[in-house]
Amino acid sequence: MKLSLSLALGLLFALLALASAAHPGFKVTLTESGLNYAREVAVEYLEKRFATVHVPDESGDAHAPVVGKIKWELKDIVMSGLRLPRSSINILPGRGVAVSIDQAALEIKMNFHYREHHWPHIKGHGHLVIHASGINIAVDIHVGEQNARPTMSVISSHCSIGDLSIKEHGGPSWLYNFFLKVLHKMIQKAAEKAVGSSIENLLNHGGNEALQTIPLAERFSNIAEVDYSLVGGPTFGHNYLTINAKGEFYYLPHKQEAPFAAQPMPDEINGEMMQIMLSDFVPDSASFVFRESGKMTHILQDKDLPKWAPIRLNTNSWSHILPDLTKKYPNLEMQAELHTTSPPKATFSHDGIRVAGPGQVVVSVLPHGGAPVPVFALNIDLTTSAKVTVRDGRIFTELSYLQSPITVAFSHVGTITVSEVDHIIKTLCTDAIVPFFNYYLSHGVNIPTIKGVHFVEPHIAYGPSYLAIATNIHYTG
Repeated sequence: MKLSLSLALGLLFALLALASAAHPGFKVTLTESGLNYAREVAVEYLEKRFATVHVPDESGDAHAPVVGKIKWELKDIVMSGLRLPRSSINILPGRGVAVSIDQAALEIKMNFHYREHHWPHIKGHGHLVIHASGINIAVDIHVGEQNARPTMSVISSHCSIGDLSIKEHGGPSWLYNFFLKVLHKMIQKAAEKAVGSSIENLLNHGGNEALQTIPLAERFSNIAEVDYSLVGGPTFGHNYLTINAKGEFYYLPHKQEAPFAAQPMPDEINGEMMQIMLSDFVPDSASFVFRESGKMTHILQDKDLPKWAPIRLNTNSWSHILPDLTKKYPNLEMQAELHTTSPPKATFSHDGIRVAGPGQVVVSVLPHGGAPVPVFALNIDLTTSAKVTVRDGRIFTELSYLQSPITVAFSHVGTITVSEVDHIIKTLCTDAIVPFFNYYLSHGVNIPTIKGVHFVEPHIAYGPSYLAIATNIHYTG
């Protein structure tokens, strides 16, 4: 189980990252219940990690009655059996979190050596088994950002041991009392130092190593990339912590900022462990990028239509609607070029999501051996609703047709009556355009997280300009 106290906190503090310069495009809040879950996971890990912890040797000088000054050494120090019955975690406003552990207990085994400084240089050695109890541990952790990645570091730590029960093996009986009286404080300080430094190492090394595994970008072929890098340190509430980062899509061949900004979003909406806030800035930046890449243009030919289509892409099939087309271009194949005239825009509200995309259908005939000849074009204002789901750590979206009012852009084959082509365009939208977009949306977008973290019963809520994924979390790493 590769998890440290800071990893457990880190997977929840920095599970996701997102924000624009003015406002986050995507942000993640760890609530009070999420902080407590992090604490529970961390405590479970520490108890397992402390099954066997080797500690550096300690040495020093002490004054013993009658004998005088002696040199002492504690070697082969091994801690085990850590028990953490009580713990708590709290926000440190503007800095990070404070973790407190009370009434802990553990066992420490070590070898000892001593030697009198002066003649006759009395010396001896033995083995100590120490049961430490009433241990109180306090650690303040800074949660921050460096090079656009989440970081964690110990601000301060303190360990105090309330009681030491020492049993000596290997030396004469009077040696036990000697060590208990003369070196009790040294042994206690060495034990406190060992416990504190071990936890500090887990935080600084294990935690930041784990945070480095969080992917801060996801590529979509060689076309686009969504950037999850942090744009600053976290913000802190009374009992929650919020991480902000970009959540912006970029066109890889020509990377540029979107010509619009994210709107403000709340930090939390309810009591689930984690609140993932997604601004409509995120899908709008994706729309901007994929239109820039040419992925929102598609050419439809007759072979692409289902057999039951009410009309074919052949000029003879249009004789009852556009007789001039059939007269001018008898029995020729046709094609329809579908493209957006501006990037589709998502609107988030309490009622859900609406996606509106102005587009155009340019219909051309295909002369034998010649280039396509545009004959007419229709403007379409397509509006869809969008359903968002979360599965296996990915966000999926599916569009559903709502309406598609049309106007005539131009015609070189006589007057076009809108009412006569309206049902054709509706069929085109429901059976070609919407499925075309849903194909790309079916790939989903990854939610960056540490391996082993799973969302438990996530549900979706909507608000003005944002979508919230409220979820509990379970770690199985």
